Amino acid sequence: MSTKLGRQQNITGWIFIIPVLIGTIVFSFIPVLFSLVMSFTRWNAMNPPKFIGLEHFVSILGRDKYYVQAVWNTFVYASGSIFFGLIFGLALALLANLKVTGKNFYRTAYFAPTVTSTIAVGIVWSFI
Repeated sequence: MSTKLGRQQNITGWIFIIPVLIGTIVFSFIPVLFSLVMSFTRWNAMNPPKFIGLEHFVSILGRDKYYVQAVWNTFVYASGSIFFGLIFGLALALLANLKVTGKNFYRTAYFAPTVTSTIAVGIVWSFI
């Protein structure tokens, strides 16, 4: 009896997960695979794709004078965003934990956006 119930639950689980798997394959894996294949071709959408191998990558890494600057800019932006975001978040957390007058107001103002969206979703679902 338990094996039949287990098999039924297994089938039910697969029925629920198949739409997610299909969506992931169609909207994530296939476009990524298509982009990877097309990165090895020259195609202008008017003529059929022509295989050129690693020519695109060689031209970017070896001949593009802006590539190194673009990588550097990305590194500086990412590092700065992480650093200042971490410092700002830590400072807000420390301020929320201080023993000052109006601490409850500051905590409420800080957490209100997080709680508000949850409350709004709850209210919307209560009308359905």
